[in-house]
Amino acid sequence: MTGGKNGRPRGLAVRWAACALSVAVVSGCAGGGTSGESAGDGAADGAWALPVEAYLPTRKEEQAITQARAALLKDCMGKQGFSYDQSPELPEIGGQSLTDGRYGIWERDDVERWGYHPDPELLEAHEKATAQATDLKRELSQAERTALYGKSEASVEGHGPGGCAREVSVKLGEGATDTSFTEPAEAMANDAYGRAQREPDVRKAFQSWSACMKKQGYDYRTPMYANDDAAFAGRDISDKELAVARTDLDCREKYQVNRVWYEQEARWQKLLIEEKADPLNEVRLQSADVVRKAQQVLEASR
Repeated sequence: MTGGKNGRPRGLAVRWAACALSVAVVSGCAGGGTSGESAGDGAADGAWALPVEAYLPTRKEEQAITQARAALLKDCMGKQGFSYDQSPELPEIGGQSLTDGRYGIWERDDVERWGYHPDPELLEAHEKATAQATDLKRELSQAERTALYGKSEASVEGHGPGGCAREVSVKLGEGATDTSFTEPAEAMANDAYGRAQREPDVRKAFQSWSACMKKQGYDYRTPMYANDDAAFAGRDISDKELAVARTDLDCREKYQVNRVWYEQEARWQKLLIEEKADPLNEVRLQSADVVRKAQQVLEASR
């Protein structure tokens, strides 16, 4: 994931490898696509849809895959004589869609309360759940680790862990390698995200935004320089951060920075999808297969 220091996502969350393989640490890995409107429909940032979403599981589908993976892991470990407790689900702090926060701040209410930070309560809950998951993994006996990961948690010649983790990934059709099956789609999207920033329309919007900020006494070359300012990296939310973030959002809205950026990224995604049609269609087919198998697992467990 390409993100700011304070939890604001920028690039596409590269989450599938972690979900598939770090099973003892992360049990909840939702955060997929949305069927939201396009920018031309007048939607807010968080509801804009990107072409890549046609190749990725939706949020609901990801939740089904997560639940199916948990059920299969519990069954696999149980057959080997272990009572396997799933790690707590991680609360989401990265927005409700792929474009929610992808181009920086946009939600006025959030900016007024937290500046560039995520919701402090969600962040605290996320960190607590992460710590609990780490403790659960640390408490596994060597026999449990072997059952879960095979002889080694580390990759061997490009293959991910063995044991139940690998067995479950294979059963769901995710594959048994380190690389997430959605990686081609996610890589394409992140490539488009970067290319969009170099487009003349986006550069012009950034320049206008920067001049707008400078008039208020803030010197930043691009919006993400403000987002990632080290002065705002701590846990405390200062008055200065709130003032900068408010001005940032005012200037973004004045020059439609996020919308221009989104439109150029969407255009680049369409171009790259045409170039990479074969591997992306394979991702789409595999994604549908994984979702189908996950739903079958859940139906059988009811």
